[in-house]
Amino acid sequence: MFTLLLHQDILVDPRVHADLVAKHLGLSRLEAKMLVRRGRGIFLEDLPEEAARAIAAHLMEAGIRVETVSQSELPPTPNPQRISRADRGSKGFSFCIARSDETGTVDWERVGFVSLGLVARAEARQEAIPRALQSLPAMHKISSQDRSILRENLIRRMGHAGSAPEISSRTSSVFQRLDARRDFGVVLDVLPEDLSRWLRVVLDEFGYIPTEGSVQLGPPWGLESFVEDLRLRCAASLTDLSVDILKGEDFSPLIFSGLEELNRYTRWSILRRRLGLEPEIPWAEPDLASHESDPGNCNPPSKQV
Repeated sequence: MFTLLLHQDILVDPRVHADLVAKHLGLSRLEAKMLVRRGRGIFLEDLPEEAARAIAAHLMEAGIRVETVSQSELPPTPNPQRISRADRGSKGFSFCIARSDETGTVDWERVGFVSLGLVARAEARQEAIPRALQSLPAMHKISSQDRSILRENLIRRMGHAGSAPEISSRTSSVFQRLDARRDFGVVLDVLPEDLSRWLRVVLDEFGYIPTEGSVQLGPPWGLESFVEDLRLRCAASLTDLSVDILKGEDFSPLIFSGLEELNRYTRWSILRRRLGLEPEIPWAEPDLASHESDPGNCNPPSKQV
């Protein structure tokens, strides 16, 4: 069986490509549209070779770069395990699995993948429509001209539904602004090179000890400090999405609808990197100056964002 991996994490238009998928997989058009809409980076899985190559050829003709990969060539990935705390060490970090006594360590130089993600909160999605409709007059009591104006205002209001005002970037870090948002949660995934674990951090349920014997940092400073250590020591492991989030600009286009969608992105990032489908990343060059300025850093020269 085969998997279709896109070179870029994009949404493929189901209106254009669903018919071909339905034809080759024996699905209804509605089922195919749902499958295409869900696809993104990992476009389709568990395909017979003939169908996989036919769909890949169609996507390539449409200008979408795609790789047809036998599933036997794909490395298995573990399930995410949430960690509640991490402790910084000179050679790596130790962690505690949430709601268990299990602990472990990961060397900085063995970190293979670091991915930040934003996931929409279910309560924010449920409350968005009622908030947007508050204080609107009954449609049958207004004129047709006012009805058009009301319609435009409603569309504009719905576009901002569920968004919380951001704290000024002049006086706060990216993580303080992320923590202030109530329409999405912040998740960090960290995997070692051997993919033996999938460690997951949730911003508001995580503590970090940056120095042995020091006070544990809670949210948002705990995650901010942990990510800063990962950036300094393992920058080449950061995904494109992580870099975009850390820019601290508009977060709205970066939000996933749920954890399943985020998991697919993280898994796609791992597979794309393992198969060498990533473009060259100019920011992941060794920064010798920053390494030399930190005499306590006994790790190899870091790659910095």
